[in-house]
Amino acid sequence: DELIEESAGCSISEIFESKGEQAFRLIESNMLRSISADRVVISTGGGCPCHSNNMDFMNEDGITVYLELSSAAAVSRLRNGRASRPLLAHLVADELAAFIEQHMNARKKFYEQAQIKLPAINVDVDEAIRQIQAR
Repeated sequence: DELIEESAGCSISEIFESKGEQAFRLIESNMLRSISADRVVISTGGGCPCHSNNMDFMNEDGITVYLELSSAAAVSRLRNGRASRPLLAHLVADELAAFIEQHMNARKKFYEQAQIKLPAINVDVDEAIRQIQAR
């Protein structure tokens, strides 16, 4: 997202407002493909793997890691920062959990295609490194 904002000269929220989600997803996919995956870590947004065959591209071009998180933990993490997230900004507190649950369920089939799956809470960094190096 930071690279997209730098390139576009505006925030992700502004891109969503002025051009819509579909245009953002195209920009996101183009940016993903413009980065060489050689010895670099790319942290994508949650929707990135789910559009434009991005997960296939990432699996072919590098090592993918899915940091698994329960929807309850995601709600807890996203609750205070939702104003800066275009898909969450309009939601009131009681809508947030249902929205996140729905999106996580819809996205799971893409996330599950990752080559390495690790718990996002209490991640054992040494274990993560070991698994990535084994690839």
